Amino acid sequence: MTPIEQEVRRRWLPVLAGGLIMGAALGYILNLGVVRMRLAAPLLAWETRSAGSYYASLFLISYEFATQFTSTRAILGGLAHALHRVVGAH
Repeated sequence: MTPIEQEVRRRWLPVLAGGLIMGAALGYILNLGVVRMRLAAPLLAWETRSAGSYYASLFLISYEFATQFTSTRAILGGLAHALHRVVGAH
């Protein structure tokens, strides 16, 4: 086994195992009847009331996950920089 393969196994296998355990635990917890009703009922009511905003919001959320919040981090970083300049100028 090469040193790179050893490093990958040493660093990433625990991360993957932890992700597997957390994903399984979250899947179990979120499928409990009480939790599912408390989370799903308001979302399904929102879908019924206003399908357009519901699906647009879900698209934006899934897009942010797909891009790992790059655009949101850039916008918030710019706002923080601007705020720092305004507050720091006084």
